[in-house]
Amino acid sequence: MANTQKFYTIGRVAALTLMTLTLTACSHQNAEWSGSETEKRNAVEMVRLTHDVKMAANETQLSPAAAAGLMGFLNGVNFGYGDRLVLDAGDSAAGAAVARYLTTAGYAVAPSLVPLGAGDGAVRVAVERYVVTLPSCPDWRQKAWPNYENAPSSNFGCANATALGLMVANPRDLIEGDNFAGPDGTQAATAIERYHADKVKWPAKSSAGKSGGGADTPAK
Repeated sequence: MANTQKFYTIGRVAALTLMTLTLTACSHQNAEWSGSETEKRNAVEMVRLTHDVKMAANETQLSPAAAAGLMGFLNGVNFGYGDRLVLDAGDSAAGAAVARYLTTAGYAVAPSLVPLGAGDGAVRVAVERYVVTLPSCPDWRQKAWPNYENAPSSNFGCANATALGLMVANPRDLIEGDNFAGPDGTQAATAIERYHADKVKWPAKSSAGKSGGGADTPAK
């Protein structure tokens, strides 16, 4: 009877010890899951690239050197889709000349809403561009298992946020999307009418890729 009581006591102590160790391990693991992890998001900010066009007070158009410098700036920053071109020149004649030159070259120009710090005798041209910074991914600071609290992991949403940031054509759309005007039915109908009336202007046939680089020879 004494031996039975002794073994029973030892068993109880062993069971209590095992339970204590188990609860301690669970508590440590749960501490890794705060339940309030930062959501993975793309950070979007606007950057401004500037160029000064020097003009004399009596000049009404750009000199060849000033025009070449301006176009070199736009080509150098790869001005393209999503970029916005603004001027800081007020109502000066020089500002009007720069705006007129850019409009003639096919660029849409708008006055800057904030001063850009143009110096005396200069028109400051700025390219406003939105850039996206991807979240820090992958993020495996926490273990994926076990997760007794069923809380979001530190890596949750990494793949989706990163893919969106890499594929978006204009990062500004992540802040505010463009309005959808819908398709132009008149333009589509006009195209069909031109096709039916055989008034479509087909592109000229090219000989690119042919050996010898000569013109096409009609088939006999």
